[in-house]
Amino acid sequence: MKQPPPGPGTRSWSGKASLDSGRLTSACQVADAVLGLHAARIPSPYAIVAARTSDPAIPASLFTAPVRSSLLTLRCMRKTLHTLPLPLAAAAHAAAVGFRDRDARRAVANAGVAMAAVDR
Repeated sequence: MKQPPPGPGTRSWSGKASLDSGRLTSACQVADAVLGLHAARIPSPYAIVAARTSDPAIPASLFTAPVRSSLLTLRCMRKTLHTLPLPLAAAAHAAAVGFRDRDARRAVANAGVAMAAVDR
């Protein structure tokens, strides 16, 4: 049986996002629909939102307080920066915390600092 098409800005049963650029009306909707904005370079999130929305004011909203309070930029698995909606950021953080902890502990050991000083 054929699945009905997903609604605007939603994830389909296949996991792919529906990115009808005429219907996504906020930077947060875009970030949710594409499972986060790649943020390794400063213009990347802006370009991703601009490509998926029709109003030129929407990408600029990335720099406003309301949007900044609902999206979080963090390092994920391969140490790349991603700007994610808060619920997705929590999941990404939980998935990658062991990798980041390992890297931090290696840096502490390489610096010659006692691990006891870090684990307090």
